[in-house]
Amino acid sequence: MQDLPKNQRTSEFVQYDDLRTLDAATLMDLRSGSCVFICKGKDRIGYIPRKLLLAISPDVHKRIAQHPEKDHLVLYPEWVDPVAVSRLIDWLNKRTKGETLERLQSTGNLQDDIMLCQVARILDLHKYANHIAFEHLQRLKDQKPTVEELGIIDRMCGPDSILLGISAQKLAAAKLFGILRDAPEFDAWLVHHPRIGAAVTASISQYKFNVMEKNRKAREYARSVEDQTRQKWADIEKKHCERRVREKAAAVADHHERVEKSKANQALEIVMNRSGVNALPLGLAAILRK
Repeated sequence: MQDLPKNQRTSEFVQYDDLRTLDAATLMDLRSGSCVFICKGKDRIGYIPRKLLLAISPDVHKRIAQHPEKDHLVLYPEWVDPVAVSRLIDWLNKRTKGETLERLQSTGNLQDDIMLCQVARILDLHKYANHIAFEHLQRLKDQKPTVEELGIIDRMCGPDSILLGISAQKLAAAKLFGILRDAPEFDAWLVHHPRIGAAVTASISQYKFNVMEKNRKAREYARSVEDQTRQKWADIEKKHCERRVREKAAAVADHHERVEKSKANQALEIVMNRSGVNALPLGLAAILRK
């Protein structure tokens, strides 16, 4: 059997990144051999070929290894809905038999789909159910979640759930700026829905921190622009001062030169008057005065 480029071989099984990339021959080989029975408590809900399950769900191998006396069983928590388990198992078996090429389908019901995604996560098969969660996520982004949906999300989603996060962000925005700004009944509702309440509080705190950080950066930018402007005008003023100093120095030098020439001309006039140079031709007298 030829592995895909990203496959990882261990001593017991071949791990594949995505069963949807495997050819029919590989899938047929993975479906051979014994089965792993999926159970809730002592009740069997369905089965998956052992080789297939270990190949696409490496985390399951660790759990089976923890119970060597029951290595043919995967035990589900009591809170898991058997219907969701059956849906996932049926799709997985049909997909690997080539009976369907479709993705795992959403029921359109938020509670059932959240349960399905949680079942997939328990089996480490969440990559095949993530698109269902994102469909609901997109809908919650585009529309306001209902009170019933919020209750379901609070009851079934963990603190790291993206559904819980986007719902909390919408509620936090309404609490800060919208219809929930002065709504004591909403505050009372949050008390009875602690997960959403904690997420809303965290979202509001994050928003306030972001606003403070944005204002701080705006002040720093304004100070930076002010400093740059001040420095620019200081440089301009410095250049003007230097130019004025040069112009004044040039004017003083020119004045001194004119004064010296005037004194020299006066002295020459005196000498010429005393020595009778006035009788010289005008052109020669002008040359001597220069």
